[in-house]
Amino acid sequence: MQGGRVIGEGVDGCIITEPMWPCSANSMKSGVPPLKNDGYVSKITRIDDEESMFRLAAQEILGPLATKYLTILQSECAPTNASHPSILSQTHFYRDSKASLLAWQPKGHACGDLKDLVKRGKSISENHKVMYISRYDMSVKDWLGETRDSMSQVIEKVIPAVREFLEVLQMLHQGSKQQLIHIDLHIGNIFVKQNPIQFGLTDFGQCLLRRKSDTPEDQAMLYMGYYLCEYIVRYNIVKRYRQVPLEGRLLNLCYRNNLDNVSPGTLLKVWEQEIQSVQEDSEDLIIMESSVFINNLLKKPLFISMIETLQQISKKLRMNLGYPVKLVNSLSSTEKMAIEYILTRYNCISPINSLTEAILSMKSRNPVREEVRETTASYFYGKKKGSVRTKISCFIEFLTRVIMAPYEQGSSLSAALAPVIAGDIGIIWDAAVRDVSRS
Repeated sequence: MQGGRVIGEGVDGCIITEPMWPCSANSMKSGVPPLKNDGYVSKITRIDDEESMFRLAAQEILGPLATKYLTILQSECAPTNASHPSILSQTHFYRDSKASLLAWQPKGHACGDLKDLVKRGKSISENHKVMYISRYDMSVKDWLGETRDSMSQVIEKVIPAVREFLEVLQMLHQGSKQQLIHIDLHIGNIFVKQNPIQFGLTDFGQCLLRRKSDTPEDQAMLYMGYYLCEYIVRYNIVKRYRQVPLEGRLLNLCYRNNLDNVSPGTLLKVWEQEIQSVQEDSEDLIIMESSVFINNLLKKPLFISMIETLQQISKKLRMNLGYPVKLVNSLSSTEKMAIEYILTRYNCISPINSLTEAILSMKSRNPVREEVRETTASYFYGKKKGSVRTKISCFIEFLTRVIMAPYEQGSSLSAALAPVIAGDIGIIWDAAVRDVSRS
């Protein structure tokens, strides 16, 4: 097949490149790159998909840094099909791209759905759009799958890149005019540039956006209320999804298992029972070290307050199911603060936990697990005499500190959460690297 390759798909879009899928002739816009330009990909999504909005918001927040850390939305238009032809000079590009799509075998996601529509002769121009997005060389998943470097060599290369990546993520959720939360930061959605290593963001299909100019109703629909009604309600995220913060997992468990009125200790026991079946094979720190986290968190009055707050949110979610505006209006200031805390942790904990999981999987299980146990234990109980800590401990130490940060001190839950949400997450990373280096 010459050109028009399908190179990836997700739930929300089908990606085709070289040549890219053309615009219909009557929807051509300025800025659409030449279809054989290998610096871009075309992504076909439903017209009501909000990824374009999220991408433009991220680009605006980061300003000049956007081209360094994001894949850029260059332009978009209605995709051509049989009933909405492209300009004559692009007819052969449409033919090649269509042939590649019809040869696509996997089913059940965006490319499979798009293939079915095209195969049945349905028009895709009225209800789909094609985005032209700058291309990246490889994802972190691709890089770790192909590298011949040892785990130690990978860590040495990655550590300097983490600090600036965290700064970029923090900029997104601390923007003055709008705040963006990318809630799907797994290693397939983080791209990597090499020599030196630098991380960036791609695939903005799963995001939350809050704009200062929005009405409270719009904010509820796009941000807090949308998160609760669409993600906490719809997905079972207890055992999977290492990109979800601990409190998000517990809220999901509380809602799905109807644990609104049990004691915090009982809720956590149910969580441990739920994850037991995957614990032995997991490199997700929150699951691997659940016992040590739970044992110590249950000693923290502020964490008990957090669990009780999550239970109240779950009750109100059950009462206002499908009504995000009404739901958000029913929340207390402390409950809103708890949700805000969960959301900002997506940009802090999620990428590092996903990256840590991938790095841990590069090495034989037992030695790595022993070091993980020693690192988390050293935070709570002090470093054991004679124990050895390698630089993977920077990641474990950072994650442990971030998870525990709001519960160590404070007069109330909201008073403890506010400075953590507004704080510089890079300071915690610096402290983790420094302490491990001194060990």
